Amino acid sequence: MTLSKRALFVIFPVVFLSFYLAAVISYFSIAETTRKLEQNRLNLAVTELSSLYDQYTTYAESYLLALTESTIFRDYISGRSHNRYSHITLSSSIEKAIRSFEQHKTDELSFAIHTNDANLTREFFFELSDNPFAELDEQLINELKQLQQSSGYSYIHHIQSDSHEHLIAITKVLDRQTFLPPHPSQLANSVLVTFALEPSKFIELKRDIEESYGATVDVHSDLDSAPVETQKSSAQTPHSENQHAHNQITDISLDLFAEATLNNNDTLHIHVTHDYLENHLAPTRQGLTTLGILFFVVSSLILYFLLQRYITRPIIRLEHELSQVMANQKDNIDVTADASNEIGRLERTFNTLYGNLVQAYQKTKELSEQDSLTKLHNIAYITERTNQLLHHAQEHELQVTFIYIDLDNFKFVNDRFGHGTGDALLKSVAHKLTLICHQDDMPHHQSIEDCLIGRIAGDEFAIILEHPEMSPEDSPAEHIANQVLQLFKDGYHFERGHFPVSASIGISKYPQDGHTLSQLINNADNAMYHAKHGGKNQISLYSEEIANKTRRLKDIEQELKTLNPDDEFYLVYMPLVNTRSRQIDGFEVLIRWISPKLGFVGPDEFIPISESFGLFNKIDSWVAETAFKSYADLKARLGRDFKLSINLSSAQLNSNKLGVDLIVLANQYQVPPKQIQLEMTETLNVEYTQETDVLLKVLIAQGFNIAIDDFGTGYTALLQLIEYPAKMIKLDKTFIDKSMEEGKRSLLAPLINICHSQNLQVTAEGVENEEIAAYLTSIGCDYLQGYYFGKPERLEDLSFDHEWYNRPSLSKQSNS
Repeated sequence: MTLSKRALFVIFPVVFLSFYLAAVISYFSIAETTRKLEQNRLNLAVTELSSLYDQYTTYAESYLLALTESTIFRDYISGRSHNRYSHITLSSSIEKAIRSFEQHKTDELSFAIHTNDANLTREFFFELSDNPFAELDEQLINELKQLQQSSGYSYIHHIQSDSHEHLIAITKVLDRQTFLPPHPSQLANSVLVTFALEPSKFIELKRDIEESYGATVDVHSDLDSAPVETQKSSAQTPHSENQHAHNQITDISLDLFAEATLNNNDTLHIHVTHDYLENHLAPTRQGLTTLGILFFVVSSLILYFLLQRYITRPIIRLEHELSQVMANQKDNIDVTADASNEIGRLERTFNTLYGNLVQAYQKTKELSEQDSLTKLHNIAYITERTNQLLHHAQEHELQVTFIYIDLDNFKFVNDRFGHGTGDALLKSVAHKLTLICHQDDMPHHQSIEDCLIGRIAGDEFAIILEHPEMSPEDSPAEHIANQVLQLFKDGYHFERGHFPVSASIGISKYPQDGHTLSQLINNADNAMYHAKHGGKNQISLYSEEIANKTRRLKDIEQELKTLNPDDEFYLVYMPLVNTRSRQIDGFEVLIRWISPKLGFVGPDEFIPISESFGLFNKIDSWVAETAFKSYADLKARLGRDFKLSINLSSAQLNSNKLGVDLIVLANQYQVPPKQIQLEMTETLNVEYTQETDVLLKVLIAQGFNIAIDDFGTGYTALLQLIEYPAKMIKLDKTFIDKSMEEGKRSLLAPLINICHSQNLQVTAEGVENEEIAAYLTSIGCDYLQGYYFGKPERLEDLSFDHEWYNRPSLSKQSNS
């Protein structure tokens, strides 16, 4: 039977069903909209009720706090004003203060003081209500007795009893003398101070809601009381209460439900049955039924007529065209109908739409697999393709190598030269990595099954190779990794200039280092992390040893983020010896760390990590304050003023906060700034900017001394001898040891003379024997520092018995 013949038998039930479904859907849509509106109105009412309750609770807490801090109250409980009028004076003060809070309507308000003894003896009671014979609620008295058995000192009570529909009470346990929470040994000399009120507006609003919805507002409590501090921390905001109430709708019925948390254990909720909304929706049901029947009759007749003439036959032809296109029998729909009618336009629309869909699919597929900036594969494609490679490698016993590349100092380029330059650098790196990956002269090029390159995120790239298992020296992965390092051998060069960017590379391999992509990425990341902390611009192959080292580095990072410096850090003091007077002129403070979890962690481990992850401010602040604090004690032991050297990270040189903090500490601990020497290290390669220059000049103007530390390690350039407004250069121990080797000593004396020509004093670090000390003294070095003069010790362990004062060799060289 054709479509034309079946139309008569199909159209009427179809149209009827359509209108019926439309009416039902419309009804349910209206019902759901009505339910949501009523639910929102109920949520707002409950939120207002909860907010009103919180206002009363806040008022009670505020008033109790103000009362307990008043002189009249403290005199009363301490016994300093016990006389015939003290009770009246306190009552008058309470009543006067209470009446000043007129915006908080309450029909009953009371204040009581009980002795913290076994009988809970009442010392004072005042109530503002219509009942002249009012007493404290029995349930509240029972809770006060429970409070005595607990270890808390501040509680909030919500009372519902025969005599009170709702009562809010705040109780504090106070010492009679200190007016603070008592020490457990002083409980006998403490009192329980209770402020209670009836939330009249809360009760009125609660009754209005119950009357409006014909439902009961219930307040459920798991416990009768809870500490005030706990309640505050768990209190919900109105928004979270509304969201919580909305989430309580567990079905699509017309029931309404809302709740809000009043305190830690009390929940206010209301359940409105479906009868409430059913009554509101009855007229809607009747109207939709009438309209549905009317539209069904009229539409069926019109539709049947038009269907036969204009739609049935053209649609059959168009459906046939679409079927052929979907079956890939044709590339697109043939446009044969007149464009002036609907079917003709529909054909053209389908033709255009399908053509656009094909183009959009191709474009979407490209975007979904490609990084928009570098045009490399993105992480989604890398994930999908690498999983395929792993499956293929498993079937054919091949090896998959994951090369993880992270650019070092890229953030510096972005911050200093702008994101445009940073993006250009990333695109240049991506292009060069592509050339490396697909070079024809690569060792064992023919054996590589696949070479996949992509951008993982930010400044991180990945190269994935599938190849037969080979020895490390023959592996194409190591060859590619070394070629990548060559791109960054002396920084990175491309058309926009030369930038101080290097690469840290980690390598993991299937199957020995992992069987899944996540394992390979994680292990390659650990290897890369190890390379980065090993000096950057290095390659690191994953191993269990590297995993353990990386895990320790990450453990140190995590501990640094959470530790309390006062509990785990301590300072040691390294003597600074004047070569002319052969006396201690000062001390350098050095930080030490003993972690409860990790044990002793050396500065060479945790200082670079703290600087890499921006944690140095916390450490430097603690070191500076602790050093300033110890100055007076050390001066008393030494018997005179001395120079105290404090190491600060150069990463702080662009922060004005550093100067403010140091000046504040000097004033706070009465330490003359001229006795403080700030040693600036260059472990972060921070450039000497205008901000740095201004900061150092401000510190010098305040009297602080500036020293360049670790000179000779490669971090500090000779140019900084001129740029830095420093007064001292400290030669690094490694530099001293190398310069003391045979044939190299001639370097030290000219260097010291250059420093002196710039009015810079020179300190040599790492002096460990008499020979080095004597030589450095003879060539004019101003200060010496090292184990020869004393190891760094805690303040309490310092010894001032200096047997090297009169050693002939040092004395002779010094006098010469």
